[in-house]
Amino acid sequence: LERHSDWEASIEVCEKAVPPERKDQEPFTAAICLQPAYNLGGMERAAPKLVEQNLRYHELQGFVSFGLYDYDGTFGEHPTVQRLVKRGAMKYYPRWPALI
Repeated sequence: LERHSDWEASIEVCEKAVPPERKDQEPFTAAICLQPAYNLGGMERAAPKLVEQNLRYHELQGFVSFGLYDYDGTFGEHPTVQRLVKRGAMKYYPRWPALI
């Protein structure tokens, strides 16, 4: 199996308009729990900005709460993770197996 890390992905993300029939209704909230993560440095080398793009994409889709389980504690260094944690929009669990 050959591994390619020199790839680029152009992703257009646009905010979804609120349908007219929902404008008078209470807004709904959505939460997402991301796949357990590890080795931020390796991930950034293999796919630069993937973490930032993934989190931003889900924010634009309307997710307002995130959960991130980190095996080795490296994702706590990521600026987008820090921003979401500071804003109270992410529950971050560094080295989560030790919490069990």
